Amino acid sequence: MKHVALACTLLTLAAALPSAAASYDGSAPFEAAAEVRRVKLGPAATKPISYKEIRCFYFEGLTVKEIDKREIGDKQISYLIRASGQPRPPCTGDTVAGERNLPSTESYFWGVVANALFLIDADGANGSIGFSVYDRQSGRRRFQDTTKLGTKIRHASAEGDTLRLGYTRVITGACSIIMNGDACWKSIAQQMGISDVSPPDCRNGYEDALHRLAAAACTAQSGNKPLCIKKEMQSRRSGWDASPSMVSYNVDVLLAPNDEAAIKPIGRPISCWPSD
Repeated sequence: MKHVALACTLLTLAAALPSAAASYDGSAPFEAAAEVRRVKLGPAATKPISYKEIRCFYFEGLTVKEIDKREIGDKQISYLIRASGQPRPPCTGDTVAGERNLPSTESYFWGVVANALFLIDADGANGSIGFSVYDRQSGRRRFQDTTKLGTKIRHASAEGDTLRLGYTRVITGACSIIMNGDACWKSIAQQMGISDVSPPDCRNGYEDALHRLAAAACTAQSGNKPLCIKKEMQSRRSGWDASPSMVSYNVDVLLAPNDEAAIKPIGRPISCWPSD
């Protein structure tokens, strides 16, 4: 019964915490579009009301198009490589000659760096979110990984077909550092490719997550909120520390022309929290 109760509380936590993906905002290190056009298509079946739309991003020699039906991820993500002097195509749902589709299942367009197109997952899980990198000449996926929810790519640059990236990576452990101590940490550190480094502050990370869950449960209640939160934390604590540990850490990645990725940890692990 404890395992069932823990699963229920952790699923509630996942629902209580932000999980929506980022989308293109033109901030560095991604390239800024010369123009962005948005065309509304009518209301979607959502509450509160939202509107389906087409978004077109015009870069130097490149157009990226999203068709967003206000579902989980875009209905379509496509791109067109424009020849020198070729005019920008209109922002419509019509397919233009040379336009290529990218896998858009539960993804959004995130940004462009040189010859690379970045997509980000529509939803995160366990405080992390996935992203993918595609080659715009061939359309092939070159790389995919998981970053900490709410963070951005720290740096990205290209030298020919070699891509360099920096971001905050997330590892999902198979055990709890709180419960299993050094043995668990060593296995997670091995996944990260590091050694002789102490773990992040998991105790505070687990407590913070439990407090957020309790606070979310007390949001709609009247009366003494601090007392409500205290009681909620007490009632949910059983089995909490047994949840497998998530650990974030900064990495630099060198993506070779053959798509082999060398992932190098940078600095010490940053944070630790429970998975669901």
